[in-house]
Amino acid sequence: TIILATGAVAGDNVSIIAYGAFNVADVYTQAQSDARYTQQSNNLSDLDSAATALTNLGLTATAAELNYTDGVTSNIQAQIDNIDALPSQTGESGKFLTTDGTNASWDAVDVSSEITGTLPVANGGTGATTLTANNVLLGNGTSAPLAVAPSTSGNVLTSNGTTWESIAPAGGGFSALSVITTTSSFTVPAGKSLLKITAVGGGASGATNGASNRNGAGGGGGGAAIVYVSVSEGDTVSITVGAGGAAPTAGTYTNGISGGTTTVTYAGANIAVATGGGGGSSSNGAGGDGGIGTTGDVLLCGSGGGATQYDPSGYLMTGFGGASGIGTGGAASAGTSNPTHIDGRNYGGGGMGCNGTNAAGSGGDGVVMIEY
Repeated sequence: TIILATGAVAGDNVSIIAYGAFNVADVYTQAQSDARYTQQSNNLSDLDSAATALTNLGLTATAAELNYTDGVTSNIQAQIDNIDALPSQTGESGKFLTTDGTNASWDAVDVSSEITGTLPVANGGTGATTLTANNVLLGNGTSAPLAVAPSTSGNVLTSNGTTWESIAPAGGGFSALSVITTTSSFTVPAGKSLLKITAVGGGASGATNGASNRNGAGGGGGGAAIVYVSVSEGDTVSITVGAGGAAPTAGTYTNGISGGTTTVTYAGANIAVATGGGGGSSSNGAGGDGGIGTTGDVLLCGSGGGATQYDPSGYLMTGFGGASGIGTGGAASAGTSNPTHIDGRNYGGGGMGCNGTNAAGSGGDGVVMIEY
């Protein structure tokens, strides 16, 4: 150890004079010195372990973490303090954060000004950008709603069992009638939901008796059935009309021929059925039985045909035709030889019996009448 006296300044030389043998403890070459000590010009890049050096300095941050401060030119806490705090969230559930350009606040969505585009049904909208004035909206699943226009003044919104439509009110009764005399079908008109159907079976023919003083009995009238049925526009009603019994051959001893059955079918089921009248007897016997309604809300019987009756002049009076469930039959004829026959009158009327060479009266065809 060499201690310099006072007054020494930087750059002074120190002369060492040996008074005996001595050794220099550690001697390093330039290369050894560079390897042992860090060099200022290397900026600490020559450290064996930067991580160990940081630990020895009491720093626990990684190099990546220290890089977060790269470019920071002022107190970090001061910068944090300058960040605006969120408004209090207390009592603001369901609202969103908005700003007026200066201050932030919580607010609800203003659907009149803050939503654009078309909101689909699945998200609570209508799926439409415009709605026609005064139309009634109908749900349509996840698609845009359907609409029913008001249509004609005085119409009412009516269910057809599947959807709603604007139609004229029933007005307390039926306004139209269809008379169907042949086997066919009927299509429910637009705006109609209730039908009144009257079915009449065919009338029977009267009997013939070839003897001039012996008369055949009258044929029975067809039965009738009335039904009320709820329908939808465009539905089909199937109709089978029973034919009237044909007149037997004149001058023979032949019983009358029965009338046919009238049947009305809707939605796969028979809703109105009326049988035809029975034929009259040819041998001075009883008249034919009247037909009956077998299916429907109101069931009516046709009247039986008239039996032959004795006449003071020596001839038997012909049997009259029976009336149908809704009308009249063929009238009887006074006791004469070869009277003129009378067919069943009206729909389903029975024919008059006859004698001699004249034919008996034929039965009237059945009918279906539909009111709507």
